[in-house]
Amino acid sequence: MSAKRAFTLIELLVVIAIIAILAALLLPAISSAKAKALQTHCISNQRQVGLTLQMFLDDHNDQLPPGGTNSLFLTELPIYAEGGEFDRHLGYHLSPYVPLPRAETLAGKTNLIQIMLCPAYLRSLPGSTDAHYDPSTDNYTHAYCFTLSRYVLIPPWGLPFGWAAAGNPSMKLSAIAAVRPLSEAWAMADLDWGVPNSATSLGLDRTPFVAKKPVHGATRTALYFDQHVGKIKNQDWVKW
Repeated sequence: MSAKRAFTLIELLVVIAIIAILAALLLPAISSAKAKALQTHCISNQRQVGLTLQMFLDDHNDQLPPGGTNSLFLTELPIYAEGGEFDRHLGYHLSPYVPLPRAETLAGKTNLIQIMLCPAYLRSLPGSTDAHYDPSTDNYTHAYCFTLSRYVLIPPWGLPFGWAAAGNPSMKLSAIAAVRPLSEAWAMADLDWGVPNSATSLGLDRTPFVAKKPVHGATRTALYFDQHVGKIKNQDWVKW
């Protein structure tokens, strides 16, 4: 019987070259598929936030959190706890509807609200931020990945979630609907340096932890007051 013929060096190099070409063609497609999967996950999270927000509205006479006594921060965290200024974050008010343990039962510890953590932001870390942020080091205490709506375009400011410094309480959903269709007024959206007019306006304690570029590429994902989640092209971004 004749011995089996071995591959020549040239044949091996040709096979390796073909594999390399195929890998180069497939990698962009795989990367794009991963990005779409992350945005789909983000959209699902924001839909769940919308459902919990609606439950809050049903229990509070149509008024957005926090009500008439304070205002929410525009840069949001995916955690909540009792004390400090956590009651100025959306998650603090929505956590009972997720449902998660009430803040007063946490004994001073923070608790993560998974649906308020953008998976694309998380995957982009640490290189996407000035601080090279690793949220595992501080239990997501600086994971600023979402922003709340700042304008509804009514005098004097039209801040849906209030502005305590100006004595403006949070708005009722019906008041927003009287000015703009709820399908056109977003409540919460992806946060990055391109959202405000200047990244430094986010605050020195926040800017280093915010993504420098949109984490979903050409679009930002936004939850609207009518509960639908849409994609806003970056070049079409409206007033923050």
